[in-house]
Amino acid sequence: MHRVLIVEDEPLELNALCAILSSQCPKIRQVQGCGDGDAVWELLETFTPDIILMDVHLGNVDGIELSQAILDKFPSVRIIVLTAFDLFTYAQKALHYGLADYLLKPVSTPALLASLSRQMEYLERIQQELLAQIRRQQHLSKLQDSFLSSFVGNVICDNINPGARDILALSDLPTASMQVFIIALETGDYEVSSLEAATLKKLVVDSLLPKASALCVLADFLATAQIVLCTFSDRADEAREARMLSHIQQAISQDFHLSYRVSVGAPVSCVSSLPLEYKRALGALQLTDSPLCSYHDLFSVEEVSFPAAEFIDALTNALISMEEKQLGGRLEELQKTVCASSADFPEAQSNYITVWVETMQEIKVRLSLNSRFFSDASLKPVADMIAAGNLSHLHECCKIHFSHILKKLKEELEEKNNYTVLRTQRYIDAHYKEPLTLQSISKALHISPYYLCHIFKENTDSSVMEYLNTSRINAAKELLKTESGSVKDIAFETGFSDPNYFCRVFKRVTGITPSAFRRLDT
Repeated sequence: MHRVLIVEDEPLELNALCAILSSQCPKIRQVQGCGDGDAVWELLETFTPDIILMDVHLGNVDGIELSQAILDKFPSVRIIVLTAFDLFTYAQKALHYGLADYLLKPVSTPALLASLSRQMEYLERIQQELLAQIRRQQHLSKLQDSFLSSFVGNVICDNINPGARDILALSDLPTASMQVFIIALETGDYEVSSLEAATLKKLVVDSLLPKASALCVLADFLATAQIVLCTFSDRADEAREARMLSHIQQAISQDFHLSYRVSVGAPVSCVSSLPLEYKRALGALQLTDSPLCSYHDLFSVEEVSFPAAEFIDALTNALISMEEKQLGGRLEELQKTVCASSADFPEAQSNYITVWVETMQEIKVRLSLNSRFFSDASLKPVADMIAAGNLSHLHECCKIHFSHILKKLKEELEEKNNYTVLRTQRYIDAHYKEPLTLQSISKALHISPYYLCHIFKENTDSSVMEYLNTSRINAAKELLKTESGSVKDIAFETGFSDPNYFCRVFKRVTGITPSAFRRLDT
């Protein structure tokens, strides 16, 4: 629906035009008339038209000059010039100033309605284009939010989108220098449940990010047992790395009084290099007890002359698929390639260690192996490769340990929960206070609801929502023991929107009501 202003100093013509528009233009919701060119500006302070019908001669006022002044202030208004003089100079000026149409008086009703219809169609088309642009921007914003929230998880899983750099640029994140930091919290002196561990890591991240506000930082604490950070800078700068480490120290040591270890990846300028730096940083964390470590400090990481990435991928696939024959064939290919491409024995050692460590990181990420298993399985082979005295010994050492890890994996996978289940449990443990649904959980984890239901039930014998309710009830039990708030308040605090439903779920899980549970504790 549109608003029209008619500027005409002849009262009869003004009234006639108002009558035509009011009776024959259903898309026009308001018509305002003005018989004085000098009074137009005062009227425009309270009435903003979409279309203006402008007479050229308004006493001492030139309608075309007035139209130009109006367009300078209201550029989206469509102005139709009305004049009784068929002069080319008027039409030329109208076109020059960008006026929408030029009609000669007396104007027939069909000609006037046709001109108005064209202007209204133009305005509606502009409105639709603007609406489409807004919707595209909203969609893009949602995609960016989704991308950024899962970016570090994708680095961990080596699932970086080819267009990641462009999306980061759209999000105003500099990509000249990117770096991975892995933080392992030392909670051995405390009895910490999985729910408490997830909450603790979230608190650390919440404390850390404001301190590092001068840097661009994305974080993930759900996909692994550690906190993983990715920083973004407009240039490589050792001072920025030092500042980041200082922020980490302040957030953990001063705010939480916890011991911790940090492993740092090398700065990279290519987004696709971040997963490799994550693997190297994680390898360094597991190969040393140093509070601050880097894979690049432990090993020389020069570009190898053989296709390491291909062997890492092939060996990982053979181990995960439990194909012993395929594994043996890949190891023979690795031996031949290392012999052919290594200039000397130290380089052959470095190549073998690189393939071993990064294959172990890849397996750990894909299968979500726990840190204990990974440390036990990874450390001795590296030590043996370092101690190897010749190429023959090095080849045999590699073959033995890959065969051993295959056997260990078979045993471990028989007891291991699915990685998707672990991620789901960690997400719920960290977000149980929020109004979660199966759809919102599956969307946050980028999994289809059907698949999530199936795999969770298969591995835990309970549904996702049952696990959510159990997490909430466990939190509620702690609050009932330690807090004096009402049962209703505790229900809301633990994520339930209905206190009555909370009481029913509590009794189903524990066998007693919340009030009875509180009396037991007293």
